[in-house]
Amino acid sequence: MPTMEDPLTNQARADETPRAARRWFQRFLAPFEQFAQTGSLASVLLIAAMLVAMVWANSPWAATYFTLWNLKLAIGPATAPLALTLQH
Repeated sequence: MPTMEDPLTNQARADETPRAARRWFQRFLAPFEQFAQTGSLASVLLIAAMLVAMVWANSPWAATYFTLWNLKLAIGPATAPLALTLQH
């Protein structure tokens, strides 16, 4: 004999799945959010950038590293731009 399921029960199950996934995702991201909010992320990124620069400057591609630092950029209006290299 076939039974009819309550449509509200099915709706409750359908609503519970996204909530459970959202809770799991929030639990998964919580340590990363806490790490990013403490300011530690900035120091880790700065150290990583420093290491990349040191390796790049002492690699066979060192010429491209120094070319980048000597690249001239201009900021400001065309009539009186501030044109300096990245090093300055």
